[in-house]
Amino acid sequence: MAENTKDSAPSDTVPSAVSTDKLNQPKRIILQHRENDFNDWSWEDYHSVIRAYAALSGRPVDEFDRKIHHAHVQTPFAAVRGFFYMILDLHKDLLRNPDLSQVQHELYRVCRAEDGTISLGKVWNPVKEQNLLRKIKHFSDRLYEWGDECTC
Repeated sequence: MAENTKDSAPSDTVPSAVSTDKLNQPKRIILQHRENDFNDWSWEDYHSVIRAYAALSGRPVDEFDRKIHHAHVQTPFAAVRGFFYMILDLHKDLLRNPDLSQVQHELYRVCRAEDGTISLGKVWNPVKEQNLLRKIKHFSDRLYEWGDECTC
């Protein structure tokens, strides 16, 4: 069971998906990259993707610098079927040992244009999104523990 570290919430629940402050909820963000867009991957790309996600979600970029969130990084060299992933555990310290099937997940596709511009977008077909999430969660939730300091 998930354990919420806030005193006001029961210890066996994940914070409700309905909140007055959606930016401060623990959740797992899956950023799917096409391997071909990042043949010359660098750590600057990692920071560019983080900045793009922060801008899209309305989060201050410094939240990542302050380690409020944790990023699991799979580089293009470990791509599976032409894709690689960054997994962001938002507000990682609000949960301890959560049942990841109960934690909200969001999926975004990451693209890099020829000029190097990074863009993120949602999968707008809900059926396709849920199917992709189910498949990706099958490995990501087993491979990457919540807020784990080990980046792969």
